[in-house]
Amino acid sequence: MRLLTTISSLMTLFPLALLGADFNGTWTIQSVDGDGRPVKGEITFVEEGGALKAKMSAGQERRVIEKVQRDSDRVSFEIPWEDQTVTIRLEAAGDSLKGRWTTGDADGTITGARLGNGLGGVWKLSAVRPNGSTINAEMELKQEGGEWKGVMRAPEGGSLGLQQLAVAPDQVGFQVDTQNGSVKILMKLQDGMLKGTWSTADSASGAIEARR
Repeated sequence: MRLLTTISSLMTLFPLALLGADFNGTWTIQSVDGDGRPVKGEITFVEEGGALKAKMSAGQERRVIEKVQRDSDRVSFEIPWEDQTVTIRLEAAGDSLKGRWTTGDADGTITGARLGNGLGGVWKLSAVRPNGSTINAEMELKQEGGEWKGVMRAPEGGSLGLQQLAVAPDQVGFQVDTQNGSVKILMKLQDGMLKGTWSTADSASGAIEARR
């Protein structure tokens, strides 16, 4: 495979996205290889312990990038590929990004946009009851026709729709109507996880967190 074609294919794998000072989330990118063929990709950025990491996927391939360099609205990293190293530099402006990929003998432009707000997908929930015990569930968020929808599933089966669902770039809030009453949940993105609280009408509350 020609190098430029390989580079494009590689980038087609990655969701490269950036959002102002917050890079957390999934982004789509597009570029053109050395033969003028369009390529697309996805990459998910996650901040862990103050360090920015990236997970890339394309078809059946998966890649993890740990040495991501960030400076305000800019991000850069290198990807070893065959006998070359691809350097990617991107700059975010709101919900879009632009940049370039380079190798020792070739380069090209990259443009991209944030996919939804990065909170879409399946999350594993863990909530702390007032007695200190925990309860686990699964939450799925997705966009349909430009609107966010969600569902919560219990390990033993059964599901509940998320009511009054509000999704922002770095947080999500909703209400779940259970047999024992309504539960309100608000979580914010922190270090690649959603963390927050749950509360009921009778003033019961506790901590809750979610991870992918």
